[in-house]
Amino acid sequence: MTETTVDGIPTLFARREDGQYAGGIVFRVGWADETLAVRGLTHLVEHLALHGVAARDVHHNGETHALHTHLYASGTAEQVVRVLNGVCAALCDLPVDRLETEKEVLRAEARGRGGAGSSMAGMRHGARGHGLSSYAELGLANVDAGLTVMWANEAFSRDNAVLWLSGESMPEGLSLTLPEGERQSLPPVTDVLGPTPAYYLDGSEDVVHVTAVVPRSCRAMLFTELLSRALFADLRQRDGLGYSASATYRVRDAEHAVVAVVADCLPERRGAAVGAVVDTLARLRWGSVPADELEEVRAAALAAVATSRTLPHTGLPARALEMLLGREPDDPAVLEDELRAVTADDVRAAAEDFHATALAQVPELGLEWAGWAAAPVSSDTAVDGTGYASLAADGPTLVVGDDGLTLRSDRGRSTVHFDRVAAMLAYADGGRSLLGEDGFHVAVEPTLLALDEDVVARIDAAVDPARVVRRPAREAASLPRPAGHSPEAAGPPAGQGAGEPLAPSSPLLRRLWRAARGR
Repeated sequence: MTETTVDGIPTLFARREDGQYAGGIVFRVGWADETLAVRGLTHLVEHLALHGVAARDVHHNGETHALHTHLYASGTAEQVVRVLNGVCAALCDLPVDRLETEKEVLRAEARGRGGAGSSMAGMRHGARGHGLSSYAELGLANVDAGLTVMWANEAFSRDNAVLWLSGESMPEGLSLTLPEGERQSLPPVTDVLGPTPAYYLDGSEDVVHVTAVVPRSCRAMLFTELLSRALFADLRQRDGLGYSASATYRVRDAEHAVVAVVADCLPERRGAAVGAVVDTLARLRWGSVPADELEEVRAAALAAVATSRTLPHTGLPARALEMLLGREPDDPAVLEDELRAVTADDVRAAAEDFHATALAQVPELGLEWAGWAAAPVSSDTAVDGTGYASLAADGPTLVVGDDGLTLRSDRGRSTVHFDRVAAMLAYADGGRSLLGEDGFHVAVEPTLLALDEDVVARIDAAVDPARVVRRPAREAASLPRPAGHSPEAAGPPAGQGAGEPLAPSSPLLRRLWRAARGR
């Protein structure tokens, strides 16, 4: 693997002998850099950049992740060059006439997403940064051509990118005309969860899902493989509780990884599945680690390192991302030494790391019996102000204060402070839905509450315009009514505070905030 520069872009190149070429550009921008009110903006730029590339004869695609966006192609040298040149040209002159069409494409794509544990990031991080994966791309409704072009110019620059290429030789004809810019800083990692290990109930899925944030290390990788084997052996092969049970290790940033457990179960075996997952985790923390299994997962990891030595082009996209994250590349020899040095005690220590930050979504039973804390389902703060009763006899009360809103009932309370609004959906029919940065939600529905005439106007005046998502009026038949629907007084679990307001957290977001306020 060699490093060079192409049109001002740091470039990685690796030779390959199979006659194929591949290449891609990785940018240090992703959905974690957005605000909830413009959620989907980076994904939209990715789609627009690829639309104008006339490459039906070559495999090409794009991916938007938390911290990076990857545009890539494979085929002949000429095909790869054509795609990369076309993508860069499109980023400099986005086909904004396609804006509304691509928004519809993204909405269709979103219908196929979701799945087990999709709410977990929001539970841990709130409605910003890494927590945004739990939320729909609701910002697409208000994103206009000006915001989209601004985001492309600021975030998709040559100073915020790494190019990677593989083939028999460096391909000729590259013309990657990207604007000058700056390397974007990483978004802050927020934590609204509180004490861990923690859990919350979600009876809508017959799945046990557990995530934990651990230091990146060889011991954590081997622990994850051993955990995956143990879960499959215990839950499927031994007990027949479900079809699949596994654990995965995913890099989050330069220092941390996310280990995720997913175990499905039969509806009538929910409680047994919860207990089995906890028991399997406990065995790896405190029990013996079978020597033969440790050697098997170690051998597989060493084989992967050996492959990266003989086929270096396979690791180019990951290496490009590491450069953007500011992490030095792993030396294969050092990596092999670290893998060989992992002991059973190291595996148990990695299991403790997992347990210390674990968050579980369970379909029933709860986990207090195992010493896990229940994630909060009620805000720990409330505003002072004027109370407005529900039109239903047993409905919640809305309190409107100078600094925010609280919706309270006998089941709990949900508070959103005006200076910590992640997004407010403003319906033309007068309804308002405010989501706080900590994930709590307050719905203000004139059809459900005995409101003064000026309440909605006061709320609108208090919320930053850059956080407002305009929505059309809903059909009269779909408006909530006291007899059949009332706003809930509890939103997603949150911790002991939402952190600092989102707008000033990075230079890129500050520019986005100013542009959004001027819409």
